[in-house]
Amino acid sequence: MGPDPKSRALRETSLTLLDVRAAVEWVSENIQQFGGDKDNILLWGESQGARLVDMYTTAFWEEPLVAKFGLISNGPNYVINTIETPDPYVDFDIVAKSLGCNYGSDYGAELECMRQVSWVEIEEFINRYDKNPGIAFDNYIHRYVKCLVAPGPAIRSITATELEPSPNLTHTAEVARNFNCFTLSDSKLRESIGLETFRYFYVGNYPNISPEPWLGAYHWTDLLMIFGTYVKMVGDIPQAEIETSTAMQDFFLAFLKDSANMKNSVGWPEFQSKGKDGGLILEFGRDGSPTRNITGDYLDASCYNTTVPFPIFS
Repeated sequence: MGPDPKSRALRETSLTLLDVRAAVEWVSENIQQFGGDKDNILLWGESQGARLVDMYTTAFWEEPLVAKFGLISNGPNYVINTIETPDPYVDFDIVAKSLGCNYGSDYGAELECMRQVSWVEIEEFINRYDKNPGIAFDNYIHRYVKCLVAPGPAIRSITATELEPSPNLTHTAEVARNFNCFTLSDSKLRESIGLETFRYFYVGNYPNISPEPWLGAYHWTDLLMIFGTYVKMVGDIPQAEIETSTAMQDFFLAFLKDSANMKNSVGWPEFQSKGKDGGLILEFGRDGSPTRNITGDYLDASCYNTTVPFPIFS
């Protein structure tokens, strides 16, 4: 699930976080009928879905109905000052017009046209479009300082080449660095108010997923490991890929079952930025080893010193 597309035609009906809340409430009310535990619900998402999970923790902090969270490849949050940027719908208009849905002020027709456009076309255009940032809480840090955030442990992660893999490795590294530094910043905020964070860095570079070596571990490829759907990708599957997927599934299951015992059960320590060597982070998919611990001093060095290159090929 992604955030509000910012169509004027949805001004009254695009509920975004309330949609997520309705889904969480339904799960909370019905999960026991499926053998689940309403006191151990995990709310997680990847990319824009992770953004919604992040926003959910501050929107429904008093009664989250969720015990733990997963924010997979959550990119940097930005703020639009609505005084300086009076039209938050302009991005949708630009995308719509560029994809052949130019209906002027008939926003209903514009929206209906966009609903007929392939998501692949939309995603390809957005990846090329130097868009304005999306909306986020403008008092994000303040809410943490005041502990106005849902309690519970969280997984925070990124992939090595993230959103824009390219033969231009300098550009790829900068985009991935931005993702990682936001992950670090968010993890430190959580740490400051006693909330546990378990970080991972996915570096798997397998030929059936990344046929060109420079693609690396790009955005969403870790989901193929978590769900086991890497087997649907065309090409030979190396044994290391199978082992990495199995390991990631084991770690996620351990987090869901008993996050308080992660270090002892599967060897996934809580991230502590002030700990030895800048804390410990789990790395998945390195050649010859499905999992290993890496340090914050290694992964986060470029967040403190921008002259240090981000390790996109760990």
